Amino acid sequence: PSPTASRGAPTTSPVPRPVVAPTPTPTLRPSPRPTPRPSARPTPTPTAAPTPLPYVVTGAISFSGVSLEEARAERRVFLRTLAILLGVDESWVRVAIRRARRSRRRLDASYAPTTAPTREMPTPAPSLTPTATAASEPTAADGFSLAPTAAGVSLDYNVSVPSISEAEAVEAVVETTTPADVDEAVETAATEVEAETGTTITLVDSIATEDISAVEIVADPPGTPGDDDPPTLGLSEADDGASGDGGDG
Repeated sequence: PSPTASRGAPTTSPVPRPVVAPTPTPTLRPSPRPTPRPSARPTPTPTAAPTPLPYVVTGAISFSGVSLEEARAERRVFLRTLAILLGVDESWVRVAIRRARRSRRRLDASYAPTTAPTREMPTPAPSLTPTATAASEPTAADGFSLAPTAAGVSLDYNVSVPSISEAEAVEAVVETTTPADVDEAVETAATEVEAETGTTITLVDSIATEDISAVEIVADPPGTPGDDDPPTLGLSEADDGASGDGGDG
C-alpha cells in the first residue's frame, strides 16, 4: 500500500500522478457487409452476336475479238479486271468463261405476221422471154447476215461481299460502268499480270467489250469471302454457245 500523509504535511517521497488512459479514437472505416447468400437460380446464357450474312453479286460481261481458248488461258486477267473495275479484293471474285451466244440468221425486221386471210392470186401466163439465171449466193434480202461472225466470250462472274451495303455499292458501280471503262480495266489488268508473271498477254490487242448485263444480289450459302474455292464456284462453263437457226459453228 502507498504511504499516506496527513493533510498539509510534506511527504518525503513524491506521489505518482494518476495517468488518464486515453479513449481509443473511433475508426472511420466501415465494417464489412456480410456476404449475401448465393442464388440457386442460374444466370441467363449470354446471346452471341450475329455474324454478318455474306452476299453475292452476280453479273455478266460479253467480249468480242477473243476466242474461248484465249480467254480461259488468261483467266487471271479477267479476275484482276473485275477487281479493279468493282473496287473489291481479287479473292472475292469468281468467273466462268463461256462461248458467247450469237446467231448467223436473222429475221427480216420489215416482216410483220398478220392474221388476215391471204387472197389467192391468179397464175400468171407463161412468158416466152427467157429469164436471167437466179443468183445462187445468199443476199441480205434472204434474211441472212453477210457480216462474218467474230469470236467472242461471255464472262459470268460472282463477287462475294460481307454485307448488303457493300453488295449495293458493287451494283451501283456496275450501273454506271461503260464498255470503255471495262476495256481500260482489261488493259490495266493485263499490264499488272504481265509484270507479275513475266509473260506476254496478247488478247488486249483485239478484245472489245460488247455488253454489260445488270447484276443481281443474292444471299450467299455459309462461307467466308476469300476462301480457297475454285475460281468458278457457283458458276458453269458449259459450252452453250449454239443458238438460233444457224448454230454457232
